[in-house]
Parts: sequence; C-alpha cells; structure tokens
Amino acid sequence: MTEAKKMAALLQTDTATEALKNRTPTKRHVVLLALANGSLNRFEAERRGDHCLNSTVAELRHSGVSIVDEWETVPTRGARGETRVKRYWCDPGPKNMARVWAMLGEPNDGR
Repeated sequence: MTEAKKMAALLQTDTATEALKNRTPTKRHVVLLALANGSLNRFEAERRGDHCLNSTVAELRHSGVSIVDEWETVPTRGARGETRVKRYWCDPGPKNMARVWAMLGEPNDGR
C-alpha cells in the first residue's frame, strides 16, 4: 500500500478526524478567525503570532477571501508619536462569509 493510500485510509477513521479537529491552529487560521469576528492591524496581529500580517492577508485573498482594508493612525512610543498602518477585516457579504466559515471548518452561524 502506498503512503498516499495509507494516509487516505487513516483520514477516514474517527480517531484521525478528531486529531485533525484538535490540532494546533495555523497562523492563517488564527488571523482568518480574527478577521471574521472583527478586525486586525499589524500590531494586534503580532500579539497573535503573525509577524507579517500583510503577507497573510495576501495569501487569504489569493485563496478567494475578500478582505477589506483601510489606513489608520496608531500611537507609538517613538519620536513621531504615531504611525500609519492598515486595518483589515473580512468583507461581510454572505458569499464571502460562507467561504470564510468553510475555510475555518466551522458552521456559518450568522455572526
């Protein structure tokens, strides 16, 4: 039996399905969930483990998720006192949100 067939057989078991559900979420999953439930800028994403939010957003957009962005000014500790960053969130349209919840593996609960 090839490795691919072994993996396919394993994935059909309840144990494997549960293991996949309980796996550690990826950075992409964490960011997408945050964008689906609200919004993020790069500093907020850093606290969630994403050091390059714009690249993660580009990946999500490439996979078909519509993400809206807007420039905002946030305070800093530096000499300038503030900096411009983009705030991102998922387009709230029903088709987009259905895609988002499907990618997250969660039911579309109308949030």
